[in-house]
Amino acid sequence: MKALKTILISLLAVVIVVVIVGLVIVSGIKRGAIPQYKGDLVVQGLGSDVTVYRDERGMPHIYAANEHDLYLSTGYVMAQERLWQMDLIRRATTGRLSEIFGETYVKTDLFLRSLDMTTKSKIILSNEDTSTLKCLKAYADGVNAYISVTGKKLPPEFRILGYKPDPWKLEDMVNIIGYMGWDLASGNLSADIFNYRLFQKFGYKRASSLIPDNKAVTTTAFPDFKLSDTALKDAQDFISSTEKLEALGIVAFSGSNNWAVSGKRTETGKPLFSNDMHLGLNAPGIWIQMHQVIPGKLNVTGVAVPGEPFIVAGHNEKIAWGLANLMVDDIDLFTEKINPDNENQYYFNNGWKNMVVREEIIKIKGGKADTLKISFTHRGPVVSEFRGINDANLSMRWSGYDQSDELKGAYKSIRASNWDEIRTAISFFRSIRQKFAYADVEGNIGLNTGGGIPVRKGYGSFIRNGDTDEFDWKGYVPFDQLPSSYNPENGYISSANNKTVSNDYPYYISVRFYPPFRIRRIRQLLD
Repeated sequence: MKALKTILISLLAVVIVVVIVGLVIVSGIKRGAIPQYKGDLVVQGLGSDVTVYRDERGMPHIYAANEHDLYLSTGYVMAQERLWQMDLIRRATTGRLSEIFGETYVKTDLFLRSLDMTTKSKIILSNEDTSTLKCLKAYADGVNAYISVTGKKLPPEFRILGYKPDPWKLEDMVNIIGYMGWDLASGNLSADIFNYRLFQKFGYKRASSLIPDNKAVTTTAFPDFKLSDTALKDAQDFISSTEKLEALGIVAFSGSNNWAVSGKRTETGKPLFSNDMHLGLNAPGIWIQMHQVIPGKLNVTGVAVPGEPFIVAGHNEKIAWGLANLMVDDIDLFTEKINPDNENQYYFNNGWKNMVVREEIIKIKGGKADTLKISFTHRGPVVSEFRGINDANLSMRWSGYDQSDELKGAYKSIRASNWDEIRTAISFFRSIRQKFAYADVEGNIGLNTGGGIPVRKGYGSFIRNGDTDEFDWKGYVPFDQLPSSYNPENGYISSANNKTVSNDYPYYISVRFYPPFRIRRIRQLLD
């Protein structure tokens, strides 16, 4: 009996020790996630003192003497707050989730690599202007300064999963912009796959009757927008000219809402501005709220994407701007005929054309690795196997593969002071498609379409035959022909993911707009 009592006491002592050690470890892990909110920090690379205030909600207000110090501090502060989230998004952009989560993410990684974001990012950086590059470099230095000084006291996710983040690179920031574009576009791929299965099951005629007809919708985001006769002719000439060039053998061009009320309709004479980007509810959220100040030069506040240096939507001392999804159909799927004698060739314009076949080595947590391949046509990757389709070879065309520079657009947005300058900033957007709402301290308001609207034949919601170039994209709608509205007669602008413009508009935008009940209610109240 005495021996049993001794054993039980010993076991209890061991349990107590284990619990105490566990509590100490857990407490240490928890503390690793808490930024330093008070005191002084010495950060390598700063040229002068920077002050960071955090208000009662924890939002950082950063005051610096110049752009370099502002964005280096922004990188440091964001890494303090969201380093794990930043690294997770970065891994998604490059298809490296299996390294930390294991084998179940191999196919996800392979599909993410088919988006080929890094190739485009390197091209963008090679053509980027010096001012924007300096800001990106300073931001990356700030993130890396935090990674360096934090050492083993990383946020708990790193310690639980047993790895350390790689240094932050310039291409990581551009990749994240690409991923945001894909996040906005991915619903189009799912819808196209759904339509494909619908047609396979019910046939074209019966399946078509189940797809909503947006031509019947009359409530639009730009009710007064009309292209002039000259502009309409230019648009029609643009569409037909690409067909003529092709005939000659010459390659052609390869849920949210917002509103603003004019100062003419308010008691103060200043505009009222509202923007609601209702993205997924996550913890942490996709946005980080921040205030950035260079006294006498820059004073901007709003929301940024973790991993990016610039405010995406917010206001400076002159203007406010915000975003609502334009709902562009910017993904098309094509059925590709594969050569029965060579699986790496597809039929195009009366002949067999070689696919680009790329081998990808996907590292898996635990030391294993898989070597898999991705096949690309001239339109994009063959994605059917990623979506569980075995009776067809479907390639994907996506606007995110084409040149754009949203980072430059964001850089110019936060420094804009009037309608013309914000429109210049918007013109750099392509893979991210939004309706940009605007208001300024003079009482002006506006709404401008931004992003790439592909020029193509017919509707992109149906799977296209890829045997010829008949349905290949011919370029993008010129910026000066995108719908816009500035100081309309009714005194307000508004949008809610609803149909963009009337059926008279010569370019196809989408058939997947949201029903108009939200925009009608907004306008009912504004009226």
